[in-house]
Amino acid sequence: MPEELKIEAIDGIVQALLSGAFNLDNTKMFFLQTLQKAREEKANKILLDVRNITTDISVLARFELGNFMAKQDTTGIRIAILASEKTAWPDRFLETVSRNRGVNAKVTTEYKEALKWLSE
Repeated sequence: MPEELKIEAIDGIVQALLSGAFNLDNTKMFFLQTLQKAREEKANKILLDVRNITTDISVLARFELGNFMAKQDTTGIRIAILASEKTAWPDRFLETVSRNRGVNAKVTTEYKEALKWLSE
């Protein structure tokens, strides 16, 4: 199944649920759509839920995605990425790449932790 995206704003947080087979180009487009929704809603918090991605995400794809995120204007926006254990660990590479390039992002496997971090 190809990737699917569902975006909604709930309590000041733009939540995007991404599911299906991973495709880097689609994921980049979905990130832009989510960022646009945050701007429209005047929200400074994004929760990207990628736990339902059904295929592996390579280290190179994580690097490219983090680099792509950093090239967008995310000033003042906190981005929590909710991922499966397999996708997030062992090193939260996507978080490292994006944070090293100025994106205020955190990768976690726990929904409550993501919400807590977004509210700090």
